[in-house]
Amino acid sequence: MSGAIPSDSAANITIQTQQVLAQLDERLAEADSSRDKILSATIWMHDVNRDVDAFNAEWNEWVIPGRPPARSCIQSTPQRGVLLEIALVAAVQD
Repeated sequence: MSGAIPSDSAANITIQTQQVLAQLDERLAEADSSRDKILSATIWMHDVNRDVDAFNAEWNEWVIPGRPPARSCIQSTPQRGVLLEIALVAAVQD
């Protein structure tokens, strides 16, 4: 799945993360997939050092317990005000 970005670029990292994860839930459902089928995630963050703890709190609540996908977290500069972007690779249902 191509990168998902938050709808509210004025929100803090917690709200932006919640918005992106909700989008990813919708995209997974549209693709006939689900969180337990996620193979890997790439996360681009504006400021990893500042935001990673708040991001991880939301991420860890969202992923399937005991089955977190492989993950890369990269510091970058997304669009103005956007603090993160997430792209997923997930399997689809048979």
